[in-house]
Amino acid sequence: MLISAAEGLFLSGGIGYTVLVPLLRVLATLLMAISTYQLLKMRDDSHKVRWMLGIILAPIPIRILYEIYRRFIYIDKHNESKLSKKSSNRLLFWSIILSVLVWILSLISMISMGAGYLKGVFDGDYVTNYHDIHGTEYISYMDVPLYDREGNTYMYEPEWFVPGDYMDANGDIYENECSYLDEDGYFYYDTDGKLTFYHEDGYYRYYTDGEKLYFSLESYVYWDEDGVMYDKSGKYSQELFDFD
Repeated sequence: MLISAAEGLFLSGGIGYTVLVPLLRVLATLLMAISTYQLLKMRDDSHKVRWMLGIILAPIPIRILYEIYRRFIYIDKHNESKLSKKSSNRLLFWSIILSVLVWILSLISMISMGAGYLKGVFDGDYVTNYHDIHGTEYISYMDVPLYDREGNTYMYEPEWFVPGDYMDANGDIYENECSYLDEDGYFYYDTDGKLTFYHEDGYYRYYTDGEKLYFSLESYVYWDEDGVMYDKSGKYSQELFDFD
């Protein structure tokens, strides 16, 4: 299946940001850690663990602090060898190069995704794949409504740091603790506690009434063009009811 130019821009940016950038960041951090450890080992530094934990959490800032410490505070260099210092500096150089590439690639990826999205909007060829249960397409997953079997609509109302609730067309609130999506894709509000726990798949919890399965709602839900249901949390999407 051929993809449009807008989709190509968006997907290439997405792959760069979600795949290449994390891999390069891990590699840069690893090289920085090895480089710093070589210096710590040469000096038999008693704070190796603290420095290494710092390097893992914030490679470049902590390495800068360590260089200040090494050069101006702890000046004893009798255990340093030129060969080991050369190896450490070489690793440091490549770590910095990779860190710069991470920044550049992140910027290029975000520009590519933004350009693809805007091109899709202007061309009327959206790069997103967000639909409701009836197949209606939406630009954002945040605009996708849920429906119950009577045709009533419900929208997710996000909250900071905690799962949000759902609101119907009349402004009535439905608490997320009682809100579910059945395996057919319809909203169900369990006020009587009829559902019982069935299965947990990571952070996703499923319940049953003895006949159907129900997904415990805590965020946005959308369908793709093939009618597959997804939960959207942050920048990741999880297919629902996809377990053995």
